[in-house]
Amino acid sequence: MTFRRRALAGVLALALGACNGGTDNSGVPSELEEVSGATDEAVAGTPLAEPLVVKVATGSGAGVEGIRLEWSVTNGGGTLQFPTTETDDDGISENGYTVGAAGGENRVRVRIAGNAEIEAVEFVITAPVAGGGGGGGGGGGQPTQ
Repeated sequence: MTFRRRALAGVLALALGACNGGTDNSGVPSELEEVSGATDEAVAGTPLAEPLVVKVATGSGAGVEGIRLEWSVTNGGGTLQFPTTETDDDGISENGYTVGAAGGENRVRVRIAGNAEIEAVEFVITAPVAGGGGGGGGGGGQPTQ
C-alpha cells in the first residue's frame, strides 16, 4: 500500500512538473502586445524619433522568436520602413514610421501573419501639420537682405 501511494505521488509530481504550474512555455504565440510607440507625436511628413515596438508572447508572457508580422498604414498616408518584420529571441519586433504629409491622426496596424485568432495592435500617432503653428511674428520665415 505504501509503495502504491509513493508511486502515485511520483506520477502526480511529474505531471505537475510537466504542466509547469500552469505556465505556458510551449513557444506558441497567444498574444501580440504594444511595447512602445502608440502615443508618439511627430510633425507631418517626418519620421518618428523612436520605432513602433511590439512583443509576441506565450500565455505566460515569454517572448516567441521568429514570428512574422505584417504592418500596414490604416489612416494618415504615412510610410512604414518595412511591410513585414520578424520577432527577435525576446519576441520583440520594431518598425520605423514616417508620418503622413497631411498631418492629423495616423494609424498603423500590426498583426501576426497568417493568424486571425490573435488580435492585432493598432498604433495612433498624432501629427500636427508642419509649420502650421500660426505664431504670427518673425517675418514669415523670409530671409533678411
